[in-house]
Amino acid sequence: MSETVADSNRISIHWHAYKDIGSVLMLYVNHTQNPEDPQYTILRQQFNDWLMDNNKLIRCEGRVPDARYYTDEEAAIRSERSEMGLLALWSANHDIPMLSFEPPLSEQAAALMQLDYGSCQPDEYWFYLIARQIPQALRSLHAKGIQSPEEQAQSIRSYIDQTTTRIGKELGWQPADSTFDHFSRLAADYYPDQPLDILDYDFFWNETIGEIHNPNSRIQEVSHYANLHREAYTAQLLTEDMASGKNVFGMMGNPHATMMGGLGSYY
Repeated sequence: MSETVADSNRISIHWHAYKDIGSVLMLYVNHTQNPEDPQYTILRQQFNDWLMDNNKLIRCEGRVPDARYYTDEEAAIRSERSEMGLLALWSANHDIPMLSFEPPLSEQAAALMQLDYGSCQPDEYWFYLIARQIPQALRSLHAKGIQSPEEQAQSIRSYIDQTTTRIGKELGWQPADSTFDHFSRLAADYYPDQPLDILDYDFFWNETIGEIHNPNSRIQEVSHYANLHREAYTAQLLTEDMASGKNVFGMMGNPHATMMGGLGSYY
């Protein structure tokens, strides 16, 4: 059983039940670090209503943030992880387990490198993983009031160098050269007619959102297959959660509902 609770250009909420055993309340949110955004009022209301359920579990897009870094709700919202940071804070405050929707990167990489699932190359997948972090990092810089292009560029370069280390550990491998310089060289290969601008939010968003706007873009293709894999993995997790009697509060970015059909079709 599925029901659309709310649907707008800001937030989309869907409720799913599985054989009267468990349920999922899925919220597809608009990523924003603005604590005054009206969606946060909706999120609080939905979460407080959901707290009446038993056998609760929280799931989020991306890795689970460390709530210890957030002093309060505003700090969580203004952080790099915004809504997911707020969810982690609620998880800690209410002592509710919180897990990720995401497949292990090593598992996704293996799937995408199979001929029947995108057949991407290691460098292409690595570039995609880094590129999809850039819009999030840019939102965080704006939320912190860092407006100077020079400061932003330096922050993004440092962020990429730091992120490659974490991603390499999760993958179990990384390119021989996993620095910002290597990212730049790959960008020159993948986009020979477009100089790299690491502050171009729209470019990196469009390349990694999961839709193929440009049939000549290998990174858009990799992103498309990666998102198909993520959604199938998420649907399987949620089915298992509900079948075990869990009542899940889940949160993902709105594109998963508006651009890729959401998860309702799985139930």
